[in-house]
Amino acid sequence: MDRHSEQPSKTIDVGQTDLDVCAACSSDLVQPVQREESGRENWSVRLQCPNCDVHRQGVFTRQAVEAFEEVLARGIDVLTHDYKRLVRANMTFEIERFVRALDIDAILPEDF
Repeated sequence: MDRHSEQPSKTIDVGQTDLDVCAACSSDLVQPVQREESGRENWSVRLQCPNCDVHRQGVFTRQAVEAFEEVLARGIDVLTHDYKRLVRANMTFEIERFVRALDIDAILPEDF
């Protein structure tokens, strides 16, 4: 049984405009779960904190939602950069290992 089925998640309904910060635990990893337009200048957004599993629902201005989207985009950029750095490091290690194996004749034609 996973933790979501053991305990219902809590919901907080607040007007906080820092959408990326959890109102309960102050984590900056809050993510959007659902959103839809609410009038011409506002969005109804449901947010979830992956740290404490608190959900919050609110109607926020377009500017607050756009600022939140910029924070999310920066987070994606950081993750992408780190992923590429790790892939390069792993590939470098694998290449060095392969070269060492070739140098000591640890790879034979029948290995292919």
